[in-house]
Amino acid sequence: MRASPESARFDAFVRRAVARARWRIALAGAALGLGIAAAVLLALPSWTWPLAAGVIIVSAVVGAGASLLAGRVTPTRVIDAVEQHEPASRNLLRTALEIADARTKTTEFVSGQVMRQAAALSERTNVNRALPMGPAATAAGIGAALVVATLGLSARG
Repeated sequence: MRASPESARFDAFVRRAVARARWRIALAGAALGLGIAAAVLLALPSWTWPLAAGVIIVSAVVGAGASLLAGRVTPTRVIDAVEQHEPASRNLLRTALEIADARTKTTEFVSGQVMRQAAALSERTNVNRALPMGPAATAAGIGAALVVATLGLSARG
C-alpha cells in the first residue's frame, strides 16, 4: 500500500504519542534517581560539592536510562493506552497501527478507509489525557526537593 496523507498523519500521531510516553517514563526514572541520590548523600559521612553534583547527575541519568530500558515502550502499548482513554476509538487506532505495520492484511479500499478514520480520530485525540506528565513531573519535583533538603542538611553539618 502506498503511503497516503492519512497514513502520514496517523504515523506522526503515533510518533508523538510514543515520544511522550518515553519522556514520561524517563522523567519518572529520573525522579527515582534523584531520590536515590538524596539517600546516597545522606549516607556519606562527608562530601564535596563536585562529588554531590556528580552523584545527583549520574543518579538522575541512570534512573532515566534504566526506566527507558525497562519500560519497553512500543507503539502498540502506547496506542493501547491511548485507546483506553478514547471511547470513540473502538480499536480503530490499534487496527490502523497493525495495517501500517503490515501485521494485518487488507484490501487497499479497507486500508484506506481505516487510515482515513484513524487519521481523523488521531487529530481529535488528546494524548495528554491518556499519557499525563503530571504524576512524573510531581515525582521529579519531590525528588529534587529531597536532594535540596539533603544538601541543606548536610551543608549545615
